[in-house]
Amino acid sequence: MGNETYSRYEATLDNLMGILRSMEQKDINVVPFGGSWTAGQVVDHVIKSMGNMGKVLNNDTKPVDRPFDQQKPILEKIFLDYDHKMKSPDFIIPTNEPVDKSEQLGTLEEIKAETLAAIKTLDLTEMCMSFEMPGLGHITRYELIWFMIYHTQRHTHQLQKIKEQWAA
Repeated sequence: MGNETYSRYEATLDNLMGILRSMEQKDINVVPFGGSWTAGQVVDHVIKSMGNMGKVLNNDTKPVDRPFDQQKPILEKIFLDYDHKMKSPDFIIPTNEPVDKSEQLGTLEEIKAETLAAIKTLDLTEMCMSFEMPGLGHITRYELIWFMIYHTQRHTHQLQKIKEQWAA
């Protein structure tokens, strides 16, 4: 459980950061096509969605009274359906201000390190009590980490499409 989760989380963040690194700073804050966020906004959204999760993972938990991975397939179905448009909750809507690629990469490295440490040291089967997933309620640490994986994969796909637009 922990090893697969660790390696998938690490690879997912590395993939996102690799695409971001390969993009030019001058393109990061430019809307690539109508109705799209900029690459910087996509990454800002990902950062906002994961920025507080280290606290959630290390905060109040309790033993779970259901299978610890019960919500994982639901999260996968929701976030990896690229044809389904989603509306971002207000608290993670990206900034309209220009962003700096280097700062974003540094923040992502910090989030990655904090989450990987949690995966290595915490009981992932426990329920996170300081956070409720909209529509699902309280979820386990394991499910929360897989939410971060699937959500990041979704936006890595989006970032790749933006990169391809600039290359065209």
